[in-house]
Amino acid sequence: MLQQRVAACIVAAAKASGCEAHFEFLGRPYLCMIHNSLLAELYQKHAEMFGVIFPNDSETMLTPTGSSDMGNISHRVPSIRPTFSLDTPALIKTPAFTQVVGTDSAHRHTLVVAKALSSCMLEVLEKPELMEDIKRELEEATAPRTPTNSRCPSSAGSCSSLTAFPVNGTEPMLA
Repeated sequence: MLQQRVAACIVAAAKASGCEAHFEFLGRPYLCMIHNSLLAELYQKHAEMFGVIFPNDSETMLTPTGSSDMGNISHRVPSIRPTFSLDTPALIKTPAFTQVVGTDSAHRHTLVVAKALSSCMLEVLEKPELMEDIKRELEEATAPRTPTNSRCPSSAGSCSSLTAFPVNGTEPMLA
């Protein structure tokens, strides 16, 4: 129903401007995000070594953070999508957020996350058996499902992220 209404608007706009409209709806262009739990645990371990604090409740950890085409990638390559606090109430993709991300504090937070991700990947590269386990988890997550067992595990959530916060507004420790 919605697609028909959108199509009618597109055709009408094209006609009103003396143009033609050619398009097709391709279904769901964005797949849900599949977080690899082994990678997530490894990332959290390394991030905590750099002083990052994670919330204790899974609801906060899997709070949706907006749409992303990374879901498509996560069906092919083991993935996580960590987010982190910059100690601001500003929403992403706003002028206020743009100002915050240019600060020294934001750069320090970003460096900590980059170091944690790098450390995580070094451990994966050093342990071939860990890499195999991570790949196996992706294979299991993307295996064909029955109607009662959807393609995207509920634990992965739709467009969810792993969220970390500094404690009481303090910045994470840099190594």
